[in-house]
Parts: sequence; C-alpha cells; structure tokens
Amino acid sequence: MRARRGALLLLLGLPGLAAAAQPPAATAWRRMRLALVDLDYSGTLVLRQGSDLQTLAIEHRAGSPDRDLLTSLDGRALQITRRGTRVQWTLAGAPPLRLDPGHLHTLLPLVPDVPLAALHPSYTLTLRPGERIATRATEQLRVRPRDGYRYGYRLWLDRANGLPLRVQLTLDGRPLPEEFRFVALRVGAQADLTALDGAAPATAAPLAARLSAQPAQWRVINAPPGFHVRVCVGDGTSGSEHLVLSDGIASVSVYVQRGPVQLPQGAGVRGALSFVSETHDGERVTVLGDVPVPTVQRIADSVALAAGH
Repeated sequence: MRARRGALLLLLGLPGLAAAAQPPAATAWRRMRLALVDLDYSGTLVLRQGSDLQTLAIEHRAGSPDRDLLTSLDGRALQITRRGTRVQWTLAGAPPLRLDPGHLHTLLPLVPDVPLAALHPSYTLTLRPGERIATRATEQLRVRPRDGYRYGYRLWLDRANGLPLRVQLTLDGRPLPEEFRFVALRVGAQADLTALDGAAPATAAPLAARLSAQPAQWRVINAPPGFHVRVCVGDGTSGSEHLVLSDGIASVSVYVQRGPVQLPQGAGVRGALSFVSETHDGERVTVLGDVPVPTVQRIADSVALAAGH
C-alpha cells in the first residue's frame, strides 16, 4: 500500500501533468497561440474568399517583438509587414499605409487569435483527428458558436508544434467558402526568412483616426449576446460615427451618416461578409462584418441616438 501511494505521489509530481489535466481542446488552443509568436516559419498558402483565390507567401520570425511579412504572389503586388502590433500595407502604385490596431498578433488570415477566456461566453471547443496538410500531420480544433449570431471555425493544427495549417469558417456546422491552407511550409532552422530580414522598416506615418472627445452620439440598444462596443470613432460635431462591436473574435462595423447619402439600401452577403444599409429618420446606418446576416440586421435595427442628442 505504501509503495503504491509513493508511486502515485511520484506521478502527481511529474512535469506537464497540470497541462495534461486540462481539456485537450483548451491545451491545443493555448499551444496554437504560442506557436504563432514563438515559432520561426515560412511558407506558401492559398486564401479562398468566395469565388476568389489568392496565393500568398508568409515569413515569421520570433523575437521581442516578433515580425511577419505577407506577400501576394498573384494579382496586384501587395506586401504587408508587421512588427509587434504595428502593421504597414504597401500596395503597388500607392503610398504605404501604417496601422497600429494594438491587438493584431499574426498576419495569417482568418486565425481567431484571442485568449481562451474570450471564447467561453460564446463558443465551445472540441478536438478531433485531422488530415495531412502540406505533408504534415494535424489535429482538428473545432470552435462552435453557442448561437446563430456568429460563425464557427475549423482549425487544422500541426501536431508537431500547434501552428494552424488550415482555417475554415463554418455556419450551422457547414463549411463556408472562406478559408486558407498552407501548400508548403518550412519550420524552425529550415525557414527561409530572407525577404523578411531584408524588408525595409515601416516608413509610413500612422493612419490618424479622429477620435471623438465627446461621448458617443449613437448607441446599439439591443446587440446580440456577447457583442459590445469596443471602439467609437467620429468628429464629435456632424453626428457621423463609426462604432466597432466585437464578441472577442467576430467584429462588426457600424457607420452612421447624417444627411443625404448616395448609397443603395438593402442587405446581402459576399463570401463571409454580411452587410445591411438602411435609413433611420434621415440617417444612413450601414453595418458590415464577418458574421451571419441576422447579426448585422439586429445591430442595424438597434442603432439609436444616445440620450442628450
């Protein structure tokens, strides 16, 4: 009996037991987020958005801060660089544009890179066997929404290191024509980071948003569960404002413009992007985001003037 008890105590003290005791899906999520920052890698990926296909090259170097370079390989030449949370877009024939969003930690498209705690109110996680992608074995992490107001995700994670090799959006459990997947990948010492190391540092001045010093003139009185206003941008005088709502993963933009606006009204979907534009007492309300149509419609119907305006 004493020997068995000693063996049990030894097992309890083994390194990594705390991680093993966590739900496997939660452990996979945390491992993915670490891989996005801590892993050197380079590769080629295909991005599908509706009927459009685009081939991209990506390079990532770990560090403090870590850095990314995303380059289009077909169509109009586009290069996006990231250093920490600073992002610069360089499009052929146009001046560079720098953004400082403050929360972007990867240039891999469609990856929901948020802390695990941000998922629990609105999503559930499950882990299952995956398929081979770019010659690498994977496990599939499914992110399922708890209601119909947001998309789900399927992520194929590299079994060796946790890096997402394919990400696909879903609606009601069905795949949408919105995904990316690696077709070639090099990791660690094999990664080719020549273009990233030779990329010029950011030279563009940051895009200056006019942040209103006044309280928001517009509010959303009946947002879908979990969605909250995170950003309010406006000039504080004309009544035009841009609100951004998010549930931690999905983001929705709300544009309110006073006076005549020469834009068509209606609702629609383009790939994963849903949008609605309508008039409320002379103000044009336009709502769009990578969410289902009922989400943008409910938000549009809920926009109202704040008290005192």
